[in-house]
Amino acid sequence: MCVIPGGLTLYLQAGDIGIYKTFKDLLYVEINTWKESDKVEYTRLGNPRVPSVGTVCQWIKNAWRDTDAVLEIHVNSS
Repeated sequence: MCVIPGGLTLYLQAGDIGIYKTFKDLLYVEINTWKESDKVEYTRLGNPRVPSVGTVCQWIKNAWRDTDAVLEIHVNSS
């Protein structure tokens, strides 16, 4: 359980909208790129197998890197 002191919710929402939304959007692009590639392995029944931990870590690394770049552009253009 976490208690957020009064008056700080505004700051948390800004992070959720500005940083995490950008990250999630970029991660979505990484996942869809993988889905459309030939790197997806399938089971006998045709279902996609879970990607490796290394693949998921690479997606996260790329999305965070690109999030930083997007935020720098927004900050510098303001």
